[in-house]
Amino acid sequence: LEGTLVQGRSLEVRGSAGALGFNLVQGLARGAAQPRGRIRLGGAGAPPALDQGLLLDGRLDALDPGAWMDWWEGVAPRLGGREGGGPGVPGEAPGVDLQVGRLTLGQLVLDEARIRASPRADGWDLQVDTEQAAGRLHLPGPRARPAPVDLALSRLDLASLGAGSAARVPADSPVPITNPTSDSREAVSASLESLPDLDQRIADLNWEGTRLGRLRLELRRLPQGQVLRGIEFEGLGETRVTGEASAGDGPDGQGSRLTLELQSADTGVLLQAMDYAAALSRAPVDARLDLQWPGPLSALALEDSRGSLSLEVGAGQLLAVEPGVGRVLGFFNFGALGRRLSCLLYTSPS
Repeated sequence: LEGTLVQGRSLEVRGSAGALGFNLVQGLARGAAQPRGRIRLGGAGAPPALDQGLLLDGRLDALDPGAWMDWWEGVAPRLGGREGGGPGVPGEAPGVDLQVGRLTLGQLVLDEARIRASPRADGWDLQVDTEQAAGRLHLPGPRARPAPVDLALSRLDLASLGAGSAARVPADSPVPITNPTSDSREAVSASLESLPDLDQRIADLNWEGTRLGRLRLELRRLPQGQVLRGIEFEGLGETRVTGEASAGDGPDGQGSRLTLELQSADTGVLLQAMDYAAALSRAPVDARLDLQWPGPLSALALEDSRGSLSLEVGAGQLLAVEPGVGRVLGFFNFGALGRRLSCLLYTSPS
């Protein structure tokens, strides 16, 4: 640890501790701005100084931000925050530029992440680029006007995410109607219930590089539950899905409801892109789903649900399958629907 003190003007402190290096300068004159300098993770020795701003950079093998959230909430007000949100002087605001080998966000694990963040008057802007997803996230500040978290992803590989991968089925097999285990449902439930209000848009929702379409949805917290509104998906085969879901407390405890409408010129194209053994090809489909079940949104289980499904299938080709209506309709995997709905929500911070 080394330091240079200029009485009444500035204090510079530089040094290192293991893989942590820092070089910080604090003005001592009346009205001086917050510290400037650099804090580096995963390096050796003190990093070069900065002329302005405070930067956290470097590389970590693994990071679980959830473990740091309580600490940050206590420290952030002492890092130059002012009324109205973030730090006072944009030119001197701290920034983040980190590379993380394995980034854990609740139940979501992302590989080879590049995280860049900078504060604004109303919160933080984050740019994230990983093997599985890339996009922008805006987090409102604690003193900003109440607003939802804004998540805009340029791409998301649904197959590579944990919940999506668990739901995969070999292409030469019919899709079974299965449901998540109780442990996985409880884990998903905890993540969903802790999410803030969220506006989410995915420009390129893909499956192992094959583009499926684009998705948007809005999640809102209610006094007694949650509502997932404005669900819109447009994808392969001129497929369009719209609907909403909600969860809340009632006389019989917590319950959830999902309503969806689907119109498609050819759902077989979309199902085959996701490695499903589609039973129909080049057949237009018009379907409506209305399901209710006890518990939170993430607890969707067919055996616990009640409701209705209407299905109209136009002229098309029935692919080579064993006889039986169960085989023909096997691609309606309600268990996977719950897992993948939860999987999409994992892309936001918990």
